[in-house]
Amino acid sequence: MAAQIEMSVQERTPSFPNTCTSQDSATLNDAQSPPPEYSETVEQAESRTDDAREPLSWRLLGLFKSEKLPDEITETEVRSLEGSQPGYPHLATLKCEQSFMLYRGFSWVHARLIMDLQAKIAYLEKELDELDKSEAVDPDTERRLCWVEEDMDGHKRAAASERTRQKILEELRRLVLEYDELLIKAKKLASFQRPSDRDYYSV
Repeated sequence: MAAQIEMSVQERTPSFPNTCTSQDSATLNDAQSPPPEYSETVEQAESRTDDAREPLSWRLLGLFKSEKLPDEITETEVRSLEGSQPGYPHLATLKCEQSFMLYRGFSWVHARLIMDLQAKIAYLEKELDELDKSEAVDPDTERRLCWVEEDMDGHKRAAASERTRQKILEELRRLVLEYDELLIKAKKLASFQRPSDRDYYSV
């Protein structure tokens, strides 16, 4: 009975030939080896992998690397309190430090100058308004309110001491521009951060 079972197992087990032809062996070797154009050493493969992983921005940055400047250019001269002269030179050296850069804003002076310009502009504005009203009722000068050419001709024919519209407008232009510039700068200075009590008393 045991002999019959063993024979049955042997009959069901397929048998494979252990030999292959030379053509099959050559085909197998060609499949296992890479093509000639892709063959490379391990070092070359690792180098290629590192280059591929390097970001493009880093590789482009290397194209714009500047040469190192000479030492005499890269050095920065720093003033010391001990080496500065007494008086304003010594004080200026001290105020180079950011925590000591404390200066007066002159808010009161700004206010006086702004108010002075404001009063002068208001005076000229009133003078211009009165001139417009007086020339509007005169048939010989009413055209000056509508035509700049007529107003310019009247300004040329007027006496040197006469207050013409062009003289008033020129003074207004100069004062208004000065007023606007001073007002904007004063407003900007007022927005600066005030120093702390510690920085204020340390100076």
